[in-house]
Amino acid sequence: MIIRLLEDILYIVRSKQTEYRNKVSRFRTKGASFREISEFFNIPMSTLSGWFRGTELTARQKEVF
Repeated sequence: MIIRLLEDILYIVRSKQTEYRNKVSRFRTKGASFREISEFFNIPMSTLSGWFRGTELTARQKEVF
């Protein structure tokens, strides 16, 4: 019973984390810098760097950054 409860909690946490990450990703797609995202969402820049490692920038983002 406790294991089932813990599994349910873990599922909810992961779902919320994915939802949160998707919001952050939309900001990045719209051209927000790591600094802007970090300040807006209060996420360390090192975390953002890990989340977006391997993500290609668009031509517009390359111009800005």
